[in-house]
Amino acid sequence: MVELDNLVSLAQLSPTQKQGKFASGPVRFREDSGAWRRINTDLVLSGGVYVPTDTPYRLEISPSGGRRVYPDRQDLTRYVDFAAPPWLAGLSREIGRNYIKVYGSNWTLTLSAGKLGVKLDVLFNSPPTFTRVSFPITVTGFNVNQLLSSGRIQRPVLVDAEGTARELSWSYQAGQLRVDLDFAGLVFPVLLDPTFAVAASADDVRISGTTFSATNIACEAGQIGGTIRKSAARFASINIPQGSTIDSAFLTFICANAASGTTVLTNLNLEDVDNSGQIVSTADYEDRTARPWTAAVAWDSIPAWVLGTSYDTPSLVTPIQAVVNRAGWASGNAMNVYWVDDGSTNGAIRLGASWDNTTYTEPILTVTWTA
Repeated sequence: MVELDNLVSLAQLSPTQKQGKFASGPVRFREDSGAWRRINTDLVLSGGVYVPTDTPYRLEISPSGGRRVYPDRQDLTRYVDFAAPPWLAGLSREIGRNYIKVYGSNWTLTLSAGKLGVKLDVLFNSPPTFTRVSFPITVTGFNVNQLLSSGRIQRPVLVDAEGTARELSWSYQAGQLRVDLDFAGLVFPVLLDPTFAVAASADDVRISGTTFSATNIACEAGQIGGTIRKSAARFASINIPQGSTIDSAFLTFICANAASGTTVLTNLNLEDVDNSGQIVSTADYEDRTARPWTAAVAWDSIPAWVLGTSYDTPSLVTPIQAVVNRAGWASGNAMNVYWVDDGSTNGAIRLGASWDNTTYTEPILTVTWTA
């Protein structure tokens, strides 16, 4: 298996003071040689196929839209082939920095290189004339049903313009992965997302109403369409010694979707445990017995957010100090930071990019401490 790491940077500010920046998911991987490399999903043309510049997996995208994915770049005997579906033939295409887009009459298909796997989604601008999409798939070194049941290929979800999420049924028959579409009651445009990612981060999660997602492209909080949104981000391998003095701490989001609705009322909490594990479901997110919280930090009346712009939270010194002061805290442990709605008006929401976002970077936790 490829070794991964979430450390963005570590600076020695003085003989006793350090500052670390930690991402909510892997941002580096170790090569066979032992050298660490920054994950870079920019596509380059190599041997007639497009490949990401530096990723812990290997992805090959042909100009026709077919792709081969090796989940582990060190093991080229196990891979998944997604052939270009016949219904893509003859359609116009666009090749971007880390994606290939195919344009239909009222929909756009995007194939993008993620940090740990390839993502494919379809944006429907209006109801399509078909109710099922099929993708030819061939698996070598894997069992398809094991891939589906293990989550290595993610269950498809429809997300409408108001944020309503609906899980879809799917099946694998005769070399075709089939997804049945159900648009009833949804507001267009509707995104079929996520569809197929050979691997995905489980360190930042989003809850929409009661629907859980570890692969959503945004971390968000507020209310839209009458549905409450909340998120959490896990920061692993925090190398702060137990009992250190926290001098400053904040979380930085990059806006993934411009929003200006008011009034946004939210809280930030840390999980008050020695070492936070990944959140795996809505029930797990809500379990205050297993996952108690520190006192909340209010983040209220958040101004309008502009797409692609960075925004810092209020100071998180107090809750992080509480965790680091725990007797069981140790350097290298993980922290979960929760961002929850606290009475926002309908239509008031803010959305920051998650680790799974292929356009903007994930949440970054910046902490300065004195040991």
